[in-house]
Amino acid sequence: SQLEERMSLFEKAGLDVRIVVAPRKAAPGLEERSSTSMKERLREMLAAEDAAKQQLPMEAFHRSLPWRFCFCGGWMDLKWCNELWSGCAITINIAFHEGICRDECGLATSSRKWAAKLWNGGMPKHLGPLRAAQFLWGAENFDAAATEERLYWAGSQDHCGLLFSGVNKLCYAGGRHWPHTVVSLCDPADPRQAAIFAWLERVVHIVDIPFVSRPPGYNSQEVNRLKDPSVPLAEKVRIVRTLAEASEQAWEAILAMDAAKLGKALSDTMAAWEAMLPYTTDPYRGKDAAKSEELRAFVARHGFPPQRG
Repeated sequence: SQLEERMSLFEKAGLDVRIVVAPRKAAPGLEERSSTSMKERLREMLAAEDAAKQQLPMEAFHRSLPWRFCFCGGWMDLKWCNELWSGCAITINIAFHEGICRDECGLATSSRKWAAKLWNGGMPKHLGPLRAAQFLWGAENFDAAATEERLYWAGSQDHCGLLFSGVNKLCYAGGRHWPHTVVSLCDPADPRQAAIFAWLERVVHIVDIPFVSRPPGYNSQEVNRLKDPSVPLAEKVRIVRTLAEASEQAWEAILAMDAAKLGKALSDTMAAWEAMLPYTTDPYRGKDAAKSEELRAFVARHGFPPQRG
């Protein structure tokens, strides 16, 4: 036993040690337990708690897991885009807000579901943000990378945006899925960064579209001009370059706290998306003329330059 092993150590050291083992008897009505059985019981309790969390709906994790706001440069994190021209995606890590945070709303909700599975609805405190983002990206993309049972990849800006706090500039190039450089504004104790955070909260308004903007069976890549062999290479490069330049302008506008420049950069991003993936900006294109016009009018009303109405 372990006790005998300890006694032999004392004997080898020439120490005269006497160990008294007090009788351990449970009080009447209580089960006799050993330290080993108590540890096993704790393991069972933790396993049961983890299993219970896995059964909870995502609403239970609205506040324990952050949300990723793809601010500018979406799609630059996929190889079929950044292999044509290098550029950045800008993400903002936000807390839950009941007015905007919901499923299928462009806030990395599919990646949040994977995070909930991996870490039972909480943030992985044993991992740094970078390593956690890598694990999350690998988990969600296993079927695309390992078994090739899935044709599409989840872009890494989703995972980085969820795990990296603050405002992040993720730089992509060379047909790679992972950013080669990350620039972060994440220190509220820094006066300059704190001013930028306050400015963004003041000038950025998230407007809820007051009607269904994604029809059943929506596929953002129903038409992907960057994968279309009939589109000339020069045109594909032009489109991605436009997106990359819009993202760079948005980052410069954030640093300068220039609202007009930022508004134009966001509108230029929408224009690049329409040229690249037309169904990202109008899912009703060619299918429902009335809804398509309603959506386009709504977007135009909130675009740059500002429109009245």
